[in-house]
Amino acid sequence: MTRRRSASLARTRGIRSSRVFDPKILSVTVRLLGGHGAYDVVATVRGGGRCELAEPFSAAFRLAGLLA
Repeated sequence: MTRRRSASLARTRGIRSSRVFDPKILSVTVRLLGGHGAYDVVATVRGGGRCELAEPFSAAFRLAGLLA
């Protein structure tokens, strides 16, 4: 499934947020569903950076820790 198709399905099902992990470049992109019906990128973390999320629940992690 493509990212575009996945985002379309998520939007129609009312999923408010998504995260795209890329282990090749060690990054995560966080998107939230905006009022205009499209996902807005609200954060991108690369490398050993810490990612802190508030929606849909509070979470904090380091990307390197997810792959260890």
